Amino acid sequence: MGPRLDQSPNNNHAPRPPRPSPTPSHRRPPQHPNGATYLAKKLSGTWQRYDLGDSHPLAGTSAPDLELADGTRLADHLQHGTAVLLNLTDSPHLGDLTGPWSDRLQLINTKPTTPPPATTLLIRPDGHIAWATDTNDHNGLVPALHTWLGDPA
Repeated sequence: MGPRLDQSPNNNHAPRPPRPSPTPSHRRPPQHPNGATYLAKKLSGTWQRYDLGDSHPLAGTSAPDLELADGTRLADHLQHGTAVLLNLTDSPHLGDLTGPWSDRLQLINTKPTTPPPATTLLIRPDGHIAWATDTNDHNGLVPALHTWLGDPA
């Protein structure tokens, strides 16, 4: 094998300096708490919050796939293409409030296996929370049902 090009006697160019080795910060991915979850949420759109007019912080976000005490998951109930009212309290009167919308709404009275994000959630068929409450006060529920499900049958 012949001499290297930069060592050739006919080469008028000075040898190139060696490239600096990358610093450790160049080799590491960006640091972010729980980076995989952050990236997954950004790619899937679950970080997004729609302004639906409800002041509850969950309104407009994707509903979490809660594991329910009856052995089902929330996602199992969303497969029917209707809205879901998830009642995680012992409030018996929600059936009276939601009865007129029973053709478009599933009322699920159960408990979650983990601490719930709210006590009652109205979830649209696309899986976004349309209305939520952290108390047993359901005063905003009927207006939300009118908004999202139309007039009762």
